[in-house]
Amino acid sequence: GASPWPYLITYVLLYFLASSGGLAAIRDALWIPLMQYGNCSMLMLSFNLVLALSLSWHTKHKTGELLRILDRGSVINRIGELIGFTVVSALADICVALVVFVFRFEPALGALVGVMMGGYIWASVVLTRYRTRIRRRMNKRDVVTGGIHTDCLLNYKTIKYFGGEEYEAQRHI
Repeated sequence: GASPWPYLITYVLLYFLASSGGLAAIRDALWIPLMQYGNCSMLMLSFNLVLALSLSWHTKHKTGELLRILDRGSVINRIGELIGFTVVSALADICVALVVFVFRFEPALGALVGVMMGGYIWASVVLTRYRTRIRRRMNKRDVVTGGIHTDCLLNYKTIKYFGGEEYEAQRHI
């Protein structure tokens, strides 16, 4: 009979390409320069924005909130990566699957799969919007709390000197 080695080698090669060591590693290597450029651009933009803030803003000691917001700025690169490599590829997979179902099997089966996938996408969008509202509220509260922590640490001597521990503790709650 025929040797199983060509099939086995083909399977191992395709498995390697599909795993994190294959195409994912190539994708990451190509994405790194774009991500670094985005990080540098965002850092310069935010640095210039901070320098452009008024003196009254800086005297209100919102340093902690600003640091938390700037830390979250790196999420923009993650969103681009998620949309480019996950959402777009999933939509392409769905389109290919629908074409295969319509032409290889029956148009009714393709329509059924299309309706099911549409329902799944709709439910995902609705649930994601709900989670996003909750997440935004949580992030806003986290920024305020982190800002209070940072401002208290930066102004520790002043708080101790004027006995403001109780006030800061109440502000934290």
